[in-house]
Amino acid sequence: MKKVLFVCSGNTCRSPMAKELFTRFLSCREGGSLAYEYQASSAGIWAADGLPASPEALEVMREEYAIDLSGHRSRRLNQELVDEADLILVMTRDHYHQMVERYQSSRDKTFILSEWAGYQGQEVSDPFGMGKESYKRSAEQLESMLEGVIKKLSRGLK
Repeated sequence: MKKVLFVCSGNTCRSPMAKELFTRFLSCREGGSLAYEYQASSAGIWAADGLPASPEALEVMREEYAIDLSGHRSRRLNQELVDEADLILVMTRDHYHQMVERYQSSRDKTFILSEWAGYQGQEVSDPFGMGKESYKRSAEQLESMLEGVIKKLSRGLK
């Protein structure tokens, strides 16, 4: 099984939402066959271990997607997670630069989520501290971009 790691800053908003949306899409798209090929996880470059998802992320994911993030606990990115991943998708250009600088072994498998999905020049906006509507916009961005990821994965991990 191939492992996809979603990375953001604190692992309480974007990357857990991306992980859960991706997991949902794997089971719903392409007849669900991709769910047997890919496994998702998430981490944060500057995360503190053990924090729950932000209240707004919990609310948006529950209301808009019927996804329960209550069991999520943040975790800091580390070399083991990087080594285990086959594909690392980050939310911003800054995350990308941090990844390849800190983890040289990640260079060939780390990509900005939007660009890997075919959305050139975009980033997933950080909703932290910006209110529920910002979280909703970020989740919508993720949903759209993850559709592109699923299409690309259906053709094989490249």
